[in-house]
Amino acid sequence: MERGPIFDQELEELKRPLDRNSIFVFYSDGLTEAMNEREMPFGEETVFKIVKEKRNLSARQLQQTILTSVEEFRGATEQNDALTVVVVESSV
Repeated sequence: MERGPIFDQELEELKRPLDRNSIFVFYSDGLTEAMNEREMPFGEETVFKIVKEKRNLSARQLQQTILTSVEEFRGATEQNDALTVVVVESSV
């Protein structure tokens, strides 16, 4: 996103205390909108389910699990958008 009027109007800054072992997953819409051969999207619920079930993995392992899951979900369908996944774990 580039700074500008829309950016400034739409961006909301929040401050939250960090809990020990918190996990933050940042991703682009290319992840949730990835389609399979039946033109079904990967979806946010799938991402939430993976994070919930695999939260004990390291950040790197969780990122790889998400990326592998979306590749398997797509099957032979080509990637139609840029896909970014960043996983951060807090040790504070």
